[in-house]
Parts: sequence; C-alpha cells; structure tokens
Amino acid sequence: MRPMVAERLVLVHDGIHSFLEANPVFAATQCKTIGEGAAVIDADGRVTLLASPAWDATRLREESGIEVIGCDDVAARLAELLAGCNRVEVAGLDDVPVRYCEALTAVVSELLTASSDTSRPKTDRELAGARQAAAIAEDAYAALLARVRPSMREHELVAGLDVDVRRRGADDHFVLVSSSPEGDNVRAPTGRELAHGDVVNIEISPAVDGQFIQTCRTAVLGNASRSRRRAYALLVEALAEGTAAASHGSTVAEVVAALDAPLIAAGLSEYCRPPHIRVRGHGQGLASVAPGDITWDNETRLEAGMMFTLHPNQRFPDSGYMLCGEPVLVTRNGGVPLTRRPPGLDEVACF
Repeated sequence: MRPMVAERLVLVHDGIHSFLEANPVFAATQCKTIGEGAAVIDADGRVTLLASPAWDATRLREESGIEVIGCDDVAARLAELLAGCNRVEVAGLDDVPVRYCEALTAVVSELLTASSDTSRPKTDRELAGARQAAAIAEDAYAALLARVRPSMREHELVAGLDVDVRRRGADDHFVLVSSSPEGDNVRAPTGRELAHGDVVNIEISPAVDGQFIQTCRTAVLGNASRSRRRAYALLVEALAEGTAAASHGSTVAEVVAALDAPLIAAGLSEYCRPPHIRVRGHGQGLASVAPGDITWDNETRLEAGMMFTLHPNQRFPDSGYMLCGEPVLVTRNGGVPLTRRPPGLDEVACF
C-alpha cells in the first residue's frame, strides 16, 4: 500500500465492467460489484466496500471477507461515511456520475486526485486466473470446432460458446465473431447462416476471478486455399516474433516492430497501420491493464509479470481478414504464451 497523504483513500467505479479498462474498486477489493461501488481505505489499511444494489452485500461479504456496506445510493452513503473529513484522496471520480463529486465536495474540506494501482504487473492471483481463463478459452474453442456446421447462425454459435465457457468456470465472457467467404472484421453476432467455404473469425475473452484474457482464432468451413494457408502461416510467424520480443525492459513499440517485421518483409506494410488495424494487442483488466494498447508508438517499458493479449490480426489483399492472437506473459527471457496449443488455421470438415 502506498503512503497516504490524506485521512482516507477512496476508489469509485460505475459498475460497468470492461476487459480493456481498469476497475479501481476491484483492484483494491477483488470484488466485482453488480452496480456502482466504492472502496474506502483508512490510513491503517482497513478496506470498506460500498456496493449496490444493497441486496448483493451478502455475496460480496462471503467472497471477500472484508467489511461490505450494501446500499442503493453509493454516492450518498459514501458522503455520510466521509462527513467531517478534511482531506480525502479519490481515484476514478472522472468515470462516475457527477453526483459523486457533488456529494463529496459538500462534506469534505479538500478532495485530492489520486491514481489507483492499475498499471503494475499482474499479481500471482491474477496470473492464476489468467492461466485458468486461457485453458477455458482453448477448450471451449476446441468444442466449438466440433459442433460448428453450415446452416448454423452466428448467434447460435456464440450462444453455445458462451454457455460452454461459463460451464467451464468463467465468471464473465466477451465475444466477437464474423463469418463470410472473404474474411471480415469481428463484430457482434448476427442471424447470418454459416455456409460451406466461410471464414469464421472469433475473439474469445473469458474471465476467471475477475481476470480477463483473450484468444483470437480463425477457422474455415471446408478446405482453405493455399494463399489463405500461406497468409495465416505469416500471422503465426509474426505472433511468434512479437512474443519472443516481449522481454523485461523492452518497450511495447519494440514488440510491435518485431511482430510487424515478417509482414512488412512480405510487402504488407500498408496493412500494418490504420485504417486496416487499430492495435496489435492490449492489456486486460479488471485490475491492472498494463502495458496498455500494444501500438507502434507506445514507449512503455515492459516488466516481468505483465500480461497482455498480442494479436497480429491482419487483412490480406487476397485472403481477407484473419485472427491470430493469445495472452502473453512477460518474462526476463521473452514472452511466454499462456495457451497450450499455438494458433493455426483450422479447417472444419463439412459433409
């Protein structure tokens, strides 16, 4: 715990959980609230969680063992708790409704802006969750390949995947998909029917113990063309090069340069930058999201224990868009994939 310069440290969150964003309340409590929440940390390190809705307090108390105050109006209850304080540090105030600021300024003499601990390497607990989530994603994808077939609709495919992922132990799940003969960017599933020859792209992002990971995979319904196989082999090579470069002390930009090198050498430099791609990966929450977006201009230095998704998802002029990515752990000797099986272009037999 960092030294405090005020009577209390307060972390607030709006209850909207995104795998790309930090949740300071979760980082402090390891509790995922259904609605708005706040963590109050005293100078002696004692943590009190305020959580909505009020009826969810029992679950949170049993899961965490910390003091939990259930309330339907977190801002008002927080103001009651802090009434009479002279100096309070607050993190996350810009990400919650303005009524939080109004409620706190009415009862606290001086509010100080604080930053939460969300740009650090993963803890052992978070890495354990990430490893379990990676295993769930791989096993669920293998099961998906066994049941996907022409005439199935995209939303049927995703619904089955979501049920499977949660049955395997995920506490949350985010997924994007696309299907087309050409290979398209992923999006929310639609009612489109899959057909023989389709390229199915899918991002699978389960969470365990609040820690998200992501795998990116591509499958062809039927036999893939030689050009598509060559293109995907290039993605696998790029992923391997980027992973090897993810060493303690390297910058994110250096990882991206290593990943891009095989693609640029193949004459695809135009497709390695916007508007064809946005990022080459990203950190994953809910707690630490270090090192942020994996981009060519991110000079953040990697630290051993950081974990992020690395994905050379790429459009090819003759093969369309395909996905290839996995969670990578930074070590002092390069990155280590958390998956057990390296990605490959999967071909699904259609009869």
